[in-house]
Amino acid sequence: MSHGCGYAARQGLPDSITAGGKTRTVSRHLQENPHPGITAERIEHILDNWVVRGNCVDSTGSRTITYWGFVTGLPRMVRVAVSLDDERIVTAYQDRTAAANWNRGSRDYFLGRCRDLEEQNASDL
Repeated sequence: MSHGCGYAARQGLPDSITAGGKTRTVSRHLQENPHPGITAERIEHILDNWVVRGNCVDSTGSRTITYWGFVTGLPRMVRVAVSLDDERIVTAYQDRTAAANWNRGSRDYFLGRCRDLEEQNASDL
């Protein structure tokens, strides 16, 4: 369901987000169709405080640098997909399957989708 540009503006999703000193544009799809619980601040938090990331292929075959992390107030991991050139945030959403696998200690979910997988110690964040 498309909410149009007015909905994105009410949700506070800007044209760009800066995290880690890098400014990336936000895809029109994400601006017009934000997933529940996703805000610019939460996307910024994940990009700055990810626990796992990798060069991943999504269900449509598109390749992105994908970041997963946790945000206070959300029950699931948040997944943020960024274009390979690191210029555009493609999408962001709560990832129930990732959270379940992470909590079980199973990394197969991530390894099956990504190469060059990196992990940070969540307790260090």
